Amino acid sequence: MSKCAVIVTYNPVESALKSLCNNLINENVMVILIDNSDISKPSVVENLESEKCYVQILGENLGIAAAQNIGIKVALSMAIDFIYLFDQDSIINQNLLESLATPLDPNKANVSAPVCYDEVSDSELPVQLVSSLGHIQKRFIKDLYPPYNVDLVISSGMLITAETFNKVGLLDEDFFIDFVDFEWCFRCRSLQIPIYLVPNTKMKHSIGLGSSKILFGGSIHNPMRSYYKVRNCFLLFRKKHVPLFYSLRLLAQMYYQQFIAVISQKDKVGYLKSIILATYDGLRGTFGKKK
Repeated sequence: MSKCAVIVTYNPVESALKSLCNNLINENVMVILIDNSDISKPSVVENLESEKCYVQILGENLGIAAAQNIGIKVALSMAIDFIYLFDQDSIINQNLLESLATPLDPNKANVSAPVCYDEVSDSELPVQLVSSLGHIQKRFIKDLYPPYNVDLVISSGMLITAETFNKVGLLDEDFFIDFVDFEWCFRCRSLQIPIYLVPNTKMKHSIGLGSSKILFGGSIHNPMRSYYKVRNCFLLFRKKHVPLFYSLRLLAQMYYQQFIAVISQKDKVGYLKSIILATYDGLRGTFGKKK
């Protein structure tokens, strides 16, 4: 079966990206690089173009969803059976690639994902099971049993059959960056398309600027990312396939994280402005890239 990996880049470290591409190519996985970097800066991505590495430089940051969609369309035009999604700094090995493919039927709509670990603490990040009413259960791999079917996973490390995109559609570009993967997973869920968590895999993932230990803690992101995290919660309210209680809970969680950022980070004014603007834009239904 033919396989490819769609990787969206934004000012990447050339050595890390080159290593990832070489590892994929050595495992007979075609690489599709979509570069979101600012055109005013020299692109290191074009140096990687080859027969087995397709490169498209966008010249501006169109957002993770738009860039991934461009790469996915390229893959679908080549009649690729399996499409991996990776970050520019993902670290992969042969076991990961093979294990993700094992539970999938290339002729059906189905998805697999690795077990993710915090890059700093090396602790396992929980996956989410969501009830029909939107109640969340955070689960760890040791608590799950075959077939390890879950509801929400992050996009980094996903393996998706081409048939899945034919049924579910592409990623929602209105979200630009945050919760793009969760919204798409909820669409899979609404269509009863399974997402399998593969137990014998491990993918390290970087979470923002780190975590705060103030009060109950929380992930810290820069003010710009904080804007999208708050605003995009309001966009989720407009999606019928996303349970209302889930969106409410997520919004409360995002406000709490921004409160932690305001009291713990130096750029307090920047965070306050991003929260206020995100709320205003969210209530108005503003979408896409922040103007």
